Amino acid sequence: MQAAKQCRVPVVQWFIEPKGDMAHSNRVIAEKLGAPDVRTMTMKDEAGKTRDVWSCDLKEAGELWKSRITLGIEFDLWGRNRNYGPIVFKTFLLRS
Repeated sequence: MQAAKQCRVPVVQWFIEPKGDMAHSNRVIAEKLGAPDVRTMTMKDEAGKTRDVWSCDLKEAGELWKSRITLGIEFDLWGRNRNYGPIVFKTFLLRS
C-alpha cells in the first residue's frame, strides 16, 4: 500500500502598508488589528524599496478592505512566502 502524499501549502505572511492620511490610517489599522501599542515594521519590497507595514492575516486584511471607505483609510496589501525574502504587491487580491 502506498503512503499518502503530503500536500505542502506555502505559508504566506501578509502585510498592510498605510497610505493617504498616514496618521489616521496607522491609528485605525492599529486599533482594528488589536495592536494599539505596536509599531509598524520596515521591510523591503521586490524592487528593494523600504516599506513601513503592519503584519496581519488575510482575513483581517479583507475585513479592513471591506470597511476602508467607512473607516476613511487607504492601504496596500503585501505578501511573501514563508518568513524570508522581499514582500510582493498583492492589493489586487482584495479587489476581486
